[in-house]
Amino acid sequence: MIFFWAAVAALAAVLLWSNFYLQSSSMELPFERLPKSFDGFKIVQLADLHGRGRYGKNNARLIAEVKEEEPDIVVMSGDMLDDKDKTDDVLLSLAGQLAEDYPVYYVVGNHELRFTKARREAMLEKLRDVGVTVLDNQKVSLQKGGDSIDMFGLWFDLMFYERPSKKAARQNTDTYLFDKAKMERLIGERNGETFSLLLTHNPLYFDTYADWGADLTFSGHLHGGVVRLPFLGGMLSPDVTFFPRYNAGLYKQNGSTMVVSRGLGNGNPVPRFFSLPEVVTVTLHKV
Repeated sequence: MIFFWAAVAALAAVLLWSNFYLQSSSMELPFERLPKSFDGFKIVQLADLHGRGRYGKNNARLIAEVKEEEPDIVVMSGDMLDDKDKTDDVLLSLAGQLAEDYPVYYVVGNHELRFTKARREAMLEKLRDVGVTVLDNQKVSLQKGGDSIDMFGLWFDLMFYERPSKKAARQNTDTYLFDKAKMERLIGERNGETFSLLLTHNPLYFDTYADWGADLTFSGHLHGGVVRLPFLGGMLSPDVTFFPRYNAGLYKQNGSTMVVSRGLGNGNPVPRFFSLPEVVTVTLHKV
């Protein structure tokens, strides 16, 4: 019996650690196309908070973690609210405090897209009111030392978050395929001469982002695969695909790089297990 209760206590400790310990992940990424003035430019990424005040009163631990990194900008890559949340207070408090010190950029994820249009627009307007730049399939130019880079915020229809049957996918290729042409219709063509950052929630279309020409993409959505196993990585996606691609970390393809955050909250019925919440810090370098 003592071994049973020891096992229960150990499991409880692992679950608490997996769901509430805040890990800081840092990456140094080199790019040839990056302008010289942006060498050392630091970006903190937050994702998938799901409206929770999980990290101390008013998310004080989370804010302290961001401030310790001293970023140039903060990006929020979707699902910072949950579609079941009654209020926006937790997100607005976090975003407003960060916007006092840093430029903050926001793109919606699948949970915000489940809001009614009226509620989503009201929430985004509140974010703008506290100083956040909302990228609604839009581009902004980031300036430093006389140089500039482009940052795009991309979101797309909820159907592209679902897994169609193989038959439906074969019969409706144009419907279920999110390709470069559809991406260009949403955010336009990429300027081939300018370094491009892409902020978008769903990482599973990295092939498309690379084909479009994104130099660096920030995504989230998969919560690190929720349950992570040694040597195997993340086990689950929100659509219950096992061992999904691009579930956490750094990926490269055809000259394009993608950073996928494990996120901060738990928007699934399955609790995190060895998939720790994280604040991601990326420092850009000119090579």
